[in-house]
Amino acid sequence: MLETIQKSESSPHVPPQSAVLDIETTGLRKTNDTVFLLGIRTAEEFRQWLITSREEEGNLLENARPYLAGKTLITYNGDHFDLPFLQERFAVHGIPFP
Repeated sequence: MLETIQKSESSPHVPPQSAVLDIETTGLRKTNDTVFLLGIRTAEEFRQWLITSREEEGNLLENARPYLAGKTLITYNGDHFDLPFLQERFAVHGIPFP
């Protein structure tokens, strides 16, 4: 079951057209492991997507995709883990990476 948590609140700490991104995964292997939690914080809102089974990962990615598109992403270790992991998982599901 995909669960979406949304909280509308402004944040002066996140620049416009930017998003703070964090993911949680079932492991470190982007070819076999999955994203089970994805969180995005923009200047306007906070959203999280949580899944309880591997089969829902494509749905999670598809739902989060519009919130990643056109944003400058702010991450911790994103260039080395989060973004390559997401790019691989989007490709596995045949979803264009934003």
